[in-house]
Amino acid sequence: MWLKEGERNTRFFHLSTIQYCLQNKITTLKDNTSEILNKHEDLKYEMVSYFKTLLTKPEPRRDAVIHKITQRIPSLVTLKQNNMLMCLVKRTEVEEVIKKMEEGNVLEGFTTNLFHYCWDIIKEEAFQIV
Repeated sequence: MWLKEGERNTRFFHLSTIQYCLQNKITTLKDNTSEILNKHEDLKYEMVSYFKTLLTKPEPRRDAVIHKITQRIPSLVTLKQNNMLMCLVKRTEVEEVIKKMEEGNVLEGFTTNLFHYCWDIIKEEAFQIV
């Protein structure tokens, strides 16, 4: 329905934006003493206070937490693959890839025809970019 009616100026579009606004509104918060706040000024003060504390508090165990979290992420790249990815790219590899690209493809906002035609002029800059 969204793909069909989505961004046109339709009843569906307006109802979905109204629903979004109603669902994504903070009307109450609990402060650090578990008191429920519902006045706009109290909510504003609590949010500012919370994030000031959060962003200024030193986090001595951050590395340990990051390590703990990343241990749960499955590794999809082997050590051998990672070492290959970290190697410096050779000029011959870049030139070979550019030459093999089909005419008319877009690369960095330009068609590959430009790269093929002007390669002798732009190859140094292309190597630096890669």
